[in-house]
Amino acid sequence: MIPVQNILFTLTMVELGFFLLPESNPRNEAVLDKFSSSYAVSGVAMFRESDFKYQSIDGDLVGVVGDSWLLKIDPVSITWHSRKGVKEESHDEIVSELIKDVEDLNSSEITSSYFYGKFIARAA
Repeated sequence: MIPVQNILFTLTMVELGFFLLPESNPRNEAVLDKFSSSYAVSGVAMFRESDFKYQSIDGDLVGVVGDSWLLKIDPVSITWHSRKGVKEESHDEIVSELIKDVEDLNSSEITSSYFYGKFIARAA
């Protein structure tokens, strides 16, 4: 192994391409060679792009670098739509069942944000 600290490199107009293989295995190199015709041979590498956005059907998805984020949404009104309506005498029973459903929710056992999201979706 050659230490590379304190070595000055100068590159001028050369083709440079490399892949970092997780294991030094000739089979991995053979796979890369097999598909080498589809590799980019020219262009500009963007290692940093400010205001990076991806358009989706729900709006722009914005790239975030960091360990925290804030979700800002436009509130959507929540309403109940029923063709025949809800009978007055059923209101107390409905409210009671909804309260029971909320009390039965136990999110303290969930340690993964993925499963917490699934849990919230089921509750909704």
